[in-house]
Amino acid sequence: MCDDAEMEEVQGDFDETYGYLFRDRSALFTALTDPSFLGSAQCRKGRAHNRRYEIVGDAVIRLALREHLFVTRPYFEVSDIEPVVAKWVSNVVLAEVAASMGLDGFLSARTLDSVAFGTEFSVRQLACVLEAVLGAIHFDGGYDVVRAFVEEWIVPRLPAQTQQDETSPKTILQHRIHRDDQKDPNYVEESAEGIGPERRVVVAVYAGLEFLGRGEGISRNEASLAAASDALARLE
Repeated sequence: MCDDAEMEEVQGDFDETYGYLFRDRSALFTALTDPSFLGSAQCRKGRAHNRRYEIVGDAVIRLALREHLFVTRPYFEVSDIEPVVAKWVSNVVLAEVAASMGLDGFLSARTLDSVAFGTEFSVRQLACVLEAVLGAIHFDGGYDVVRAFVEEWIVPRLPAQTQQDETSPKTILQHRIHRDDQKDPNYVEESAEGIGPERRVVVAVYAGLEFLGRGEGISRNEASLAAASDALARLE
């Protein structure tokens, strides 16, 4: 177990690296301690490790990334946002992010045979420490601090949303109307009838009050894509 001097050094190094000084040093140290570092399940019983903070960190990073997409992709539907968030919070992606920002240098854990990204730790250990740190920051400094941390350190290291995002009609329409100094496209569901494969949804897309196009599909997302395609055809 680290003494006060060692904990203070870790706290200072973390602040120097990431620009956040924990008020509660024990929270940071717990977030950086993988349960494997404490030995067997029997040995670590009742001793603090980062799995508790990980649960909270998983929730706050999902919220922060949803907000990021909500603001940066105003034309996204819920069905557009959730697959991207799910991809971003996978263990593989979070582990790669943790390694690229050097968080593995702060992790206390026993090394495993299955290591990742040139570090001595596993994907699970790296993803966990990143989420645990976010959970600890949430308790120590609040959600706004977590969100700023995610925007600065995590978002720039995430993989592209999807190749489909950049080539989808909704993205192309977004770029087109921004080029013409118009407002963000607004997708309005006009009707929805039937169930299952017989379901038909009609969506219209507007820029402000200006009608741009209309589309139909078996889901709101499919109808929105069709509306964007119709709008692009009309603009051409």
